[in-house]
Amino acid sequence: MKPQNKTEYSAGSSLIEVMVSALILSFSLLGIGAMQLNVLTGTVDSSYRGKASWIAHNLAESIRSNPEAALDDFYSNISSEANLCSSTPTNQCSDVNSGTISSASLCTPIQQARFDIWESKCGYDATKSSKDMNNLLREENTESSLTIVCTDSYVDDEYPCSYGSKIEISLSWKGNNGKSTTRNLALNMRL
Repeated sequence: MKPQNKTEYSAGSSLIEVMVSALILSFSLLGIGAMQLNVLTGTVDSSYRGKASWIAHNLAESIRSNPEAALDDFYSNISSEANLCSSTPTNQCSDVNSGTISSASLCTPIQQARFDIWESKCGYDATKSSKDMNNLLREENTESSLTIVCTDSYVDDEYPCSYGSKIEISLSWKGNNGKSTTRNLALNMRL
């Protein structure tokens, strides 16, 4: 018996239609997976930028609270020292820390400046390999840096970094996007 009309021939889906549908579905799922990966990478980069901002603002407050060391430009000089993270400072100028407690009021301005830079760049836990911001700023990570530059506003006085001078705190680190993209953050302040 022969079919009466052509609609009886197309009553089901053919193998080609199923394969095309499966192909479209697989490309859609790959796109969704790639989108999720980009969101995750952006979240990690945002987290690093937030930590960098916190470190820069914390360091800016440390500089403001130690004007004697800032006037003598100790912060700029210490931030460029090599091997800063190789050892813990002798005087940990903090009222709260994870080691020996040394009152911040017992430290000289240079000791306080050295501790502030060490704490920002190296952190307390130099032995852990976690990927927090402090580990990203360590000297052994050649793709990151912390610099402090003072542009003296009054060059005729005795201080290399006078009151009213512009201080720039710059941090850079490698982004977490799988590429060799360097991320930067700069904070400008007045002494």
